[in-house]
Amino acid sequence: IKSESYQDDMSELEDGLYQYGVEVYYEGETSLEPYFEEGFEGGAMPTGWSVKKENSSYSTYDWNVLSTCQGYNPSSGSYAAYSNTGKSYKANELYYMITPRITISEDDNSVLSFDYLMPYHSLGYASFYNTIYVKISESIDGPWTNLWNTSAYQLDWANKQLPLDAYKGKSVYIAFVTNRYYSPCSGIDNVVVAKPIEATSNSSTIAWSNEVAKGNTFITEGEWNVAENWSK
Repeated sequence: IKSESYQDDMSELEDGLYQYGVEVYYEGETSLEPYFEEGFEGGAMPTGWSVKKENSSYSTYDWNVLSTCQGYNPSSGSYAAYSNTGKSYKANELYYMITPRITISEDDNSVLSFDYLMPYHSLGYASFYNTIYVKISESIDGPWTNLWNTSAYQLDWANKQLPLDAYKGKSVYIAFVTNRYYSPCSGIDNVVVAKPIEATSNSSTIAWSNEVAKGNTFITEGEWNVAENWSK
């Protein structure tokens, strides 16, 4: 308690010195246990991952694992996946980077976590655009369900977590998809699928005041166990 005064009724107590104790209760924290992880640290598209393009006549498949992309470094480690070579000229021209098949835990509250980057074109033309989609399917050939998308430029790496409860117990593919017109170096790093694990043990501590005599006033201007916060 801070910045408050407390007057205790000690009328039924015998004369003497007393201490106040305040118990602080800490709830245990729930953490996540990964059961699929990929940080692209092998320096190449990982085994089991695939790339494809949709409605595109461009000659490349766009997604590459790189140590940097036009000055944009990985979120962590030495490598990340970047969408950097293809160009989209229409809204349905898409480039996919697809995970291996992942079986989502039967436990509640599994999440997909990943870091993403979406720079704008260096010339900043308003007609240059970019969108990142995250899609999911039980077949590598689709149909794909959209989990999330953004067209907001992200110049620094950011983390995003998406719930996967709708797919628990199912085997799925997750696709990171770009549709971009001259906007280079959209990035994905640190892809994790994880489930919550039991909270760490709850705990508590007791902070004791210095001794106070019967009938005196306790004035708090800080922590309970600091002598100067008590009057006698």
